[in-house]
Amino acid sequence: MTTPQLNPTITFIMPIKGKQELLVEQISAVFNFSEIYDGFCEIVIVADETISATDVTLRIAELAIKLGKISHPHVRTKIVRSTSPLNIDGLIDIGMNYALGQKMIVLTNTAPNEMDLTHRSGLDSFGRNVLIADCLTGENALQEFLQK
Repeated sequence: MTTPQLNPTITFIMPIKGKQELLVEQISAVFNFSEIYDGFCEIVIVADETISATDVTLRIAELAIKLGKISHPHVRTKIVRSTSPLNIDGLIDIGMNYALGQKMIVLTNTAPNEMDLTHRSGLDSFGRNVLIADCLTGENALQEFLQK
C-alpha cells in the first residue's frame, strides 16, 4: 500500500521596504491560490520599520490578512518587524529564516538589479527551492516551479 504524496508547503515571502503598491493584491492572490493548492500555504511579511511609510503599509497588510483569513483560516500568516534598517536582501533573509516551506516564492516589487545575485531563483542554503517574482499572476510559471 502506497501513501499518497503530499504537496510541499509553500511560503510566500513579502519584504516591505516603505510603500508597497501591490501588497493587498499579492496577499489576496496568495489566499486565492490556497483554494486550489492541495498543500499548506503560508505568508511571511517582513517589514523595515525604520521607514515612516511602513507603519501605514503594515496596517493595510494586517487588514488584508484579516479579510483573507475569514474565508481561508488554514493559511498561516506571520508579520516580522525589523527595527534595524535593512536592504531588501536582509528582509528576504529574515523571511527565509521564518519560513516553514520547502518551496519559497519571494513576492517583491523591487527591480532585480537591486537584489543580490544569491537571491535569484534556485536553491537556498538549506536546499529549498526559491522563486523570485514581481507578483503572483503567472500560473504557468507557478505550476512549473511546483513541479521541481
